[in-house]
Amino acid sequence: MHSIRPRPTPLGIAIFATLLALGTLACGGERRGDGGGANHSTAGGVAGLPSLTQPADPDPCSFLRQADAEAILGPLKRPPLRVKNDESREPDPEGRVCAYFPLDQGDRRDENVRVEVATHDGLQLQVATGAAVQATAGWVPGHALGDTAVPGPWDAAARVGGQLFTARQGDVAVQVTVRWLGVKDGRVDSIGARVLRNIPDVPAAAPAARGDDDGFPGVDPCGVLTRAEVEAVVGRLSMPPYRSRANSSLAEANGASCSYRTPHHRVLVVSPVWEGGAAAFKLSGISSQIVGRALAQSQEADTLDDGPWDAAAAGIDGTLLLLKGDALLELRYRTSSIDLAGALELGRLALPRL
Repeated sequence: MHSIRPRPTPLGIAIFATLLALGTLACGGERRGDGGGANHSTAGGVAGLPSLTQPADPDPCSFLRQADAEAILGPLKRPPLRVKNDESREPDPEGRVCAYFPLDQGDRRDENVRVEVATHDGLQLQVATGAAVQATAGWVPGHALGDTAVPGPWDAAARVGGQLFTARQGDVAVQVTVRWLGVKDGRVDSIGARVLRNIPDVPAAAPAARGDDDGFPGVDPCGVLTRAEVEAVVGRLSMPPYRSRANSSLAEANGASCSYRTPHHRVLVVSPVWEGGAAAFKLSGISSQIVGRALAQSQEADTLDDGPWDAAAAGIDGTLLLLKGDALLELRYRTSSIDLAGALELGRLALPRL
């Protein structure tokens, strides 16, 4: 009998993301994969790393250079400044926000425009401010692909007056915060669209592992679905399937998940857990009523009862969980080109292989 090293399962993160999408929480999370030395059925070969990647935490100012910013906003007082967050004024070489300061501030020294960019897992950035946007702009995270309150190349986007713009295309997100009275209507949307055009349509590489996070060297998670099977549902992939960090599109050689990318930053993340899934799935009782209410408003709720699984759960954050015996399959489809029905179609193929 082989030994299993206990690790957090995807279900706890799915519950967390569901509550996050409802505006209950406002921070992200991560889990590591389960696995062991047993022989498991697979549908494909061994996946490798993508040939092209981008940094996981790039300089946000690189997506809107000074000349591009001035073409939209007018002259700046100084070059764009990378800072820690929306409140900071001090430079931070690891910050995820870029601040732009107008030339003519007068007595309003604190006026600025700030841009935050997520080159991966952008849904987490967007839903973190979802509660405020829902209340003000009538947009709910989890709407169908293309259902957006703001025109543009977005899967989901919203604006709160001229002060906040949040938008996502596939797995990337852009957020613009305005504290500048001189910014006219429409320019905030233009900033978001310009930033999006400058984000490479390739995966971000996972940063170096921390502590004992040594990846998942066991069974290849890309083996449960072939490229052809996925392409029949999501469309032509822009690159071969690749291993990614658990519940993320971050490319990682020993990642516990498998990511399938199509153009325009869209990605389906599949996370199989071969053992320990039954115990983990019981945690879904924490959010089952929330999930049930969300699905009860859709005809898609009935499809969860039709498949080769013992139990199923789906959240408005776009996470589908399928349990069979002690095996658990998670599909994160909200950032891909498909809806719940497409995720279920792929789940019916993959789950019997666990």
